Amino acid sequence: MGSTEHVRALVIGGGVIGCAVLRELVRQGLSDVLLVEAESDVCEGTSKANSAIVHTGFDATPGTTESRLLRRAAELWPATIEELGVPFLAVGALMLARGTEELDRLREVIAAGAAANGVRTELLSATQLRDLAPYVTDMAVGALSIPDEGIIDPFWLTRGYAEAAVASGAAAVRLQTAVTDLVVDEEGVLAQLEDGSLVRAEQVFDCAGISADEVAAMAGDRSFAIAPRKGQFLVSEETFGVDRIVLPIPGPLGKGMLVTPIVFGGVLLGPTAEDITDKDDRSTDGAGRSRILDSSSSLVPAVRDMVPIRSFAGLRHVSSTGDYILRPSAVGDRLWIVAGIRSTGISASPAIAEEVVRAAMAARGWARPSTTLVIAAPPLDLPDEPGEVVCLCRSVSRGEILAAIRRPIPAVTLDAVKRRCGAMLGDCQGNMCSVDVARIVAHEGGLALTEVEKGARGSWIFSSEGTRPGGADGELPTGDVVIIGARHAGSAAAEELSAAGLRTVVVERHEGHTAIGIVPGSADTTVLVQSATGTTEVRAQAVIVATGGFVEPGEHRAIDGGRPAGVVTWDFAMEAALRDHGIGDRRVYVVGRTTLGRSLMESSDHGPGDDADFVGDEPGELLGAARLEAIRSGDRWIDCDTLVFADRQVANTMLLRSLGVVDGRPGVPAPVDRDGRLPIRGIYAAGCCVRPDIDHERCAADGAQVGRFVAMELKARATG
Repeated sequence: MGSTEHVRALVIGGGVIGCAVLRELVRQGLSDVLLVEAESDVCEGTSKANSAIVHTGFDATPGTTESRLLRRAAELWPATIEELGVPFLAVGALMLARGTEELDRLREVIAAGAAANGVRTELLSATQLRDLAPYVTDMAVGALSIPDEGIIDPFWLTRGYAEAAVASGAAAVRLQTAVTDLVVDEEGVLAQLEDGSLVRAEQVFDCAGISADEVAAMAGDRSFAIAPRKGQFLVSEETFGVDRIVLPIPGPLGKGMLVTPIVFGGVLLGPTAEDITDKDDRSTDGAGRSRILDSSSSLVPAVRDMVPIRSFAGLRHVSSTGDYILRPSAVGDRLWIVAGIRSTGISASPAIAEEVVRAAMAARGWARPSTTLVIAAPPLDLPDEPGEVVCLCRSVSRGEILAAIRRPIPAVTLDAVKRRCGAMLGDCQGNMCSVDVARIVAHEGGLALTEVEKGARGSWIFSSEGTRPGGADGELPTGDVVIIGARHAGSAAAEELSAAGLRTVVVERHEGHTAIGIVPGSADTTVLVQSATGTTEVRAQAVIVATGGFVEPGEHRAIDGGRPAGVVTWDFAMEAALRDHGIGDRRVYVVGRTTLGRSLMESSDHGPGDDADFVGDEPGELLGAARLEAIRSGDRWIDCDTLVFADRQVANTMLLRSLGVVDGRPGVPAPVDRDGRLPIRGIYAAGCCVRPDIDHERCAADGAQVGRFVAMELKARATG
């Protein structure tokens, strides 16, 4: 065993509380402080899976530590948000009363409790409620308005705390570093890490979240216990007009299921409240989805028809004490317990950090600075050239991905990149861009591609390196017609236009050019195109959108179980195959006896009856935490490490959203007439973006028909 590393303070756990404590230590003038986190990124536990609400504590039990610190946090939030640059919206909240009994409870219990906690509220009549929020249920006879409730990005906040501390030069964060043993004595704490190394700290903070009791037990402290309470959520990119948090009257297990806007758009529904025993169980199920939709639609009826873009589950921390546990350990004050934060960790994080750091410093006799230091998050450092668009759904460039990877807390997994820049968060859930994102992560981190993981440790993505490069870049010519997309429909349209003597410009993202916008004009239409060399404008008399479609990802589907790596679509699998990247070590199963499914099998080393089989229907459940282990088909469990969906396609109309011809729901087809014309002059569409077809049976014929019509229109216009 090597030498022992010495630090002033050690923080165990990289969730929102641990990262807030790290920053507060630096704000109080300490240096040589270290945070260790067992996972591959900060914000991998409860901090990433919650309602993302900055709560005022209006309904907290008066006199509790939770109530007191929520009020203190309200005072700290303005400066915290400004210094960290965290996206935050003070949208306010409405707690609905659905009947006279609930209205009485709002007035006599909840409003009174809010006043006791120092939170301003206003009782609204049914008429006032309808004027303010016409989307809520007609059953509501009144509501309590809590105007200071807000929404935030929990990933950004957690990362901001940590990055501010690291950028100051006084702190360090060590990921993939679990603590395996703690020895507390009068002089400090000796921590053993999973690699066998030792860290000696004068003060340790146990901020390990759901595992805080297990970390304390390593030191011999069994004075408290943390039990998991699972909450399932649904996410939609539609807003349903919801512009503030909508709450039910609280129940015995918490605030109940709510409908809340998301700071970057869309709405979040949930959570359920399920007391469980397994601290690793973050699975979702059909029963939970049904409960969420039933409960949420009783508040906002329109959400009953939502198409979730994804579902997830998080674990809240239920402590044996019923309140926050912020105190010295039972084995000595060199170990400080920061645990049992339940569902208000985000909301109270700046105040919790302030309280425990100041208390621990007083116990150590460490002098505090006369003025608390301003520890701000470093600015985003974008490259001079944005580079090509990598994530089509969210128009995220290579430069933005590089900036995310090069932050003070570097992104070394796909999930880490996603949370920093939004790549892979759109309609296709990364199935059209994850291969390229992974290659960028590997190159920047000096990793083999097989070492790049989705998120959790062990969530490998590729089983082989691959050799073929990506698409080539080049200058675009000028032409009469711009065709966006070079597959079946786009190629057929180009042939017809060329045969008619018209010049075409084909914009294809796999060849290094991505159309990122369409600007209609009185005469010509302009297409904005992004490539490795920057953004260019291509003007033409007409534009044909032939962006095709993509296979519906697993995140859109109502499948029980966890969200392990290894669940992909045909789009991801074929992109990997084009680069010679293997995607499975054991058994690859393909859902769908389709042309896409057969093409995948023909491009791989697997074949039916060999190591891979077709599965006629999508599975009912997935087994596996980090990586897929098996699927349930009917009553049978089938071992596999990769599942590929190739059974149904949705239209790729993301480019048309900015024109207002389609809404924000994933997969809404382009609304064309029989000749392929969109409602805007000079813009047409053809192929799977109009009629999604998994076997592309009509795409070429559709593209050819639209190409002929456009040629005829332009000739008529020229002779006009």
